[in-house]
This record gives sequence, C-alpha cells and structure tokens, in this order.
Amino acid sequence: MTRADLIRQLMSTELEDHRNLTRKQARTAVNEVFGAIAEALTDGKVVRLPIGNFAVREHRIQPRRRWFLGRVRVTYRKRNYVEFQPNEEALESFDGESSRTRGARGATKQKKERAQNLTVSERRKLVRAGAKAGKSQRLIAQELGVSAPTVARDMGTLGIKTRKKPTATRKKKAATWKPKSPRISAKQSAENRQRKTVQISASLTKKLVKQKFRVPERTRPKPRTPTPEERRQEMVKAVQSWLREHKSDYLAPERVVDKGRKILSSRPKSMVKKPPPTLSATELRDQTRPAQMNTLRERGRFWTEEACAKWLAHWVSEWAPGDDGLQFGLLTLLRRGMAKPNRHYPEFHGAPGPF
Repeated sequence: MTRADLIRQLMSTELEDHRNLTRKQARTAVNEVFGAIAEALTDGKVVRLPIGNFAVREHRIQPRRRWFLGRVRVTYRKRNYVEFQPNEEALESFDGESSRTRGARGATKQKKERAQNLTVSERRKLVRAGAKAGKSQRLIAQELGVSAPTVARDMGTLGIKTRKKPTATRKKKAATWKPKSPRISAKQSAENRQRKTVQISASLTKKLVKQKFRVPERTRPKPRTPTPEERRQEMVKAVQSWLREHKSDYLAPERVVDKGRKILSSRPKSMVKKPPPTLSATELRDQTRPAQMNTLRERGRFWTEEACAKWLAHWVSEWAPGDDGLQFGLLTLLRRGMAKPNRHYPEFHGAPGPF
C-alpha cells in the first residue's frame, strides 16, 4: 500500500466513521501521520503501528572507502538506518489492494475467485500445460490468478526446469495457429500460370515499344565553369574599375591595397579550402559592400579609406574562400601595376599601371 492508497481509503465512503474528507484534507492527515513517525524515529523511539513496527538501527559494519559502481565511494557512511518489522496477519488483509491493481479491481476479484475454485492438483495441471506451451511464470500466474512465486513452487514440485527462454510473456503474446490457404488443383494452377505469362508478355511488349519509339528529351547544356585564370582576370578588372569609381574615397590606391592585405594577414587562416562561389565578381562586390559607407563620407577621407580597405579584404576573402595563396596573389598582381612602391613589400613595385 502506498501513500496514494491511504489517501484514497480516507476519502472512501465505505468506511464506518466516514467524515466526507476531501483529497486535500486526506493528504494533510496522511502527511501529519508520516511527519509524527519521522519525529519519533529522530528521537530514537520505536513506532508501533497495526501493520508493524518502525525502529532505528545502527550498522555493524564500519564506514569504508572502496571502489564501487565505477568510482571510489564511501559505503556505510550513514551509521543509522530505519528497519520495518511487518505484522504478517495485518498485511494479509491488504493483499491485492495496491495502486497498480486498483485500476482493474473487477478483474482481480475474478482471478481471486478463479484461484479459490481451483484445487492444488488442478492448478498444477494447468501450470504444467502452460510451461509446456512455452509461457513465462508471470503469464501463467496472471491467467490463473495466483502469484508468480506460487507458480515457481508448483513447477519445482512437478520437476519442471525453466532453462529455455519462454516464447510467450505478458507483453509478448503466444503465437496463434493460422490455417493455410486451400490447395489449388493442377488445372487451376496451369490457368494461373498461363494468365501470369500473358501479363508478363504484354508488359514486355509495352516496354519494348516505348524504348523503340522514345523521343529524345531536350537536354540543357551544362554551364561552363570558368578556369582559375579567367576568374583572376575578371576579378582584376572588377577591382580596377571599383578603384576608379571610388577615387574620391581614398588618398591613394596603393594604401587601400596595402591596408587590405594587412587586414587579410591579421585574420585567422583557414586550413580547409572551400569551393569557389557561384556569384560573379561584381555581384560579390555589391554583396560585401559595408552598410556605413555613405555615413563615413561625411567624416572624411581617412574613414572612407579604412572602409574601402575592409571592403576589399572582405571582397577578396569571399571571392576565394579558404585559399590564402589565391587571395594574396591577386593583391600582389594589383600592387605590381601601381606606380608608387611600398617599402614594406618592395617586390610589388613594377611597371606603371592604369592608376
């Protein structure tokens, strides 16, 4: 019996001194009783109830540190424990009245009546038949309305050894016999075979006709993927035209390229090369344009030059994601076409370019 069973018993109208308690009142009463038991046990007293006695006992084994359940634990740390000595005569009246069986009280009564009507010899015959059918002990006990230990005791008396795994349990029902389909005569089987052959030949004829007179579908030509050299030339032209358009936003194009290279070198390098984007260089330029570009023009060329350098670095990183050699090679190619040399990168200086 659980705490919920006690609350349900106090609310029951079948009691002699029924007081019409609500669930909240019954729960409060049960909690008060358990609280009083806990207080008495804390004080070291023995609690005597009709169902049994509760007492506090002390462990005989001293606490010790040992490897237990996968790690080092201290067992028997708490010196005291609560011991319950049940009253067998009082507990027999509560047999079968737990919270699990209250939902099916009618079925429980029928099983009890069935178990009372059976004699010991009849019950053992049914146990033998159930074990022969491959049923588990719990399933046999559920069908006969007795407990599983009773079935185990009867099987031990009959000398039945349960070594094999049962084929039917409470969750897995026993396999039922299904009648086979009636036999077909030789004439009917020949007719069915002929009908099936005709169907197969008709389907093959249709398939062959479709293959012979099949109209070729129009296939779209696959788009040609540009080579790395073509992509580099396209990007160089796009960057040169972009620098001409934004000539009023910086002092010198060399400074924009150098600052963009510095920003790219300060970023963390990626070890994985990603596939090239499907967008063109101009589309990537419009996509990576900073949002604060128009507002920075009011503050001066220094701010717009920094924004252009960040724009160029972001644009080049999106054009060749994860390929640092391609990114810095493009900036090197751009820098070599500029007239003014860079003291930090003297190898960039070359013939005068369009700038």
